[in-house]
Amino acid sequence: MSNRIILLIAAACLVIVVVQNCTEDTSPNGPQAPQPVLFADYVHFDTTSYMILRTTMAPPAAEAYVWCEKSVGEPFIDNNGNGVFDPGVDLFIMSRGPDNQDLNDNGKHDGAEDPWSPGVPFDDLDGDGDRDCDSNWLSLPNREPGVPYCDLNDNGQWDKQPQYLYLAVRWRMSEVDSIAVEYTLFPEDSIFSIQSDSGLFYWYPDVLTNSSMIGKSIFRIRDNVLRHRPYLSLVAFTVFKSDTILLDTIRVSSTFPNPGASYRRTIDTGQSLTIEGRQFDNLLVVAYDDYTTMGGGGNPEGNFFSAYFSKALGLLAFHLPAYSSGEGEWFYLDQRFDSLPLPMIE
Repeated sequence: MSNRIILLIAAACLVIVVVQNCTEDTSPNGPQAPQPVLFADYVHFDTTSYMILRTTMAPPAAEAYVWCEKSVGEPFIDNNGNGVFDPGVDLFIMSRGPDNQDLNDNGKHDGAEDPWSPGVPFDDLDGDGDRDCDSNWLSLPNREPGVPYCDLNDNGQWDKQPQYLYLAVRWRMSEVDSIAVEYTLFPEDSIFSIQSDSGLFYWYPDVLTNSSMIGKSIFRIRDNVLRHRPYLSLVAFTVFKSDTILLDTIRVSSTFPNPGASYRRTIDTGQSLTIEGRQFDNLLVVAYDDYTTMGGGGNPEGNFFSAYFSKALGLLAFHLPAYSSGEGEWFYLDQRFDSLPLPMIE
């Protein structure tokens, strides 16, 4: 065989090898460089949405319902057609005959805003003929069938003893300086509403049922550094500290809550969280646990702080420590709404 033919065969084999090697390098099954975990992808706070916060920070309270069926007021002849009784303009008949409009027989017209008394028409929401009115919002819940309620946990039924305390909240942002902002949860009221057949509106839950404690848990962002200050502390600690988040497990020192304290900090991705039957996947999780002091041991024990971040929702849930006993407090922020009001359920 001539030298020329041998060289051609060798060249052909070399081409085949090169093509095979290139194919292997670009294959989807080939080695892939890990994608960096970016601070901006996960750490964001939705200040535009209204949220129903599920929390273990206090004992659960019954889902809000229409505590009191409103007075409709006595009828009158609306001469100027404005829907409001105007003395000297509108006519109010007081008589012993069938045309009498003074239904409680007190010698004056009683409007919807006046104290209700028997005889005055009311908004009979459940159609039982009796006016249900519990003006004391701290009393034991006694909702009757047919009375509208706020389905705070979205399970299609009124819960007298739900699993969590449910609060209506929204993130509020405030500027610290030119490069730092803080995010704090603040309560919102009246996110559920219903208009009855009488044309009257009811708005719930009342802001009085919300706790001001949630407004003292602060998250601060400065130059891609996230710090958190629990509501029981004057000291903040660092959650993430750079634009690229390192996935690791290390021991970190802290002066909070005691000098010489340290924690085990774990940061990981691809984690899942289930909140009342709904599962969220591919979460970024940071957890501080295994708290010790210089002498060993210490309080709080167990999970000191943890937070779950979603690319789509930002901060999804976080956990704060228990300083005496118990498992601490959880805050879940998965239920979000673009606009209000939400409809009450009858």
